[in-house]
Amino acid sequence: MTVLDAVLAFAVVAGLLTLVPGLDTALVLRSSLTRTRPYAWATAGGVATGAGTNLLNPKVGVFYIATIPQFLPEGVSPLLMGALLAGVHGALTMAWFALIILGGGYARRWLADPRALRIIDRITGTVLIGFGAKLMVDAIPSGAVALGRPLPRLV
Repeated sequence: MTVLDAVLAFAVVAGLLTLVPGLDTALVLRSSLTRTRPYAWATAGGVATGAGTNLLNPKVGVFYIATIPQFLPEGVSPLLMGALLAGVHGALTMAWFALIILGGGYARRWLADPRALRIIDRITGTVLIGFGAKLMVDAIPSGAVALGRPLPRLV
């Protein structure tokens, strides 16, 4: 596999991952719908916000650990190739954010109603609470509740 083949193949896989909504997509979409377009661009480009969001997003870490080694051609520095592939993923993410920001700017006209914003906040909050509940349930041993045993102490 050549470097170009690896980059193109990775771009397809990373592009599909980028289209799957995550916390960063929700943050940029919310900024695009509730604020001005420049504010949404600032959100998309915010290094601290993006880094924090992606560090809290297990999807990105799992993706890199599972995927990047498969796209490392022989004879190429893994560090440099990993950085190149991460750069490709970053470029795809910014292109996706550009579409969200431009589309959100147009949708803002119709969603200017405060009730619509409350609904969006409630849906986003419910989804995030649902993810948290799923993580909590997955942390409980599978037979603990069904067998009537007390749950383990978390502290």
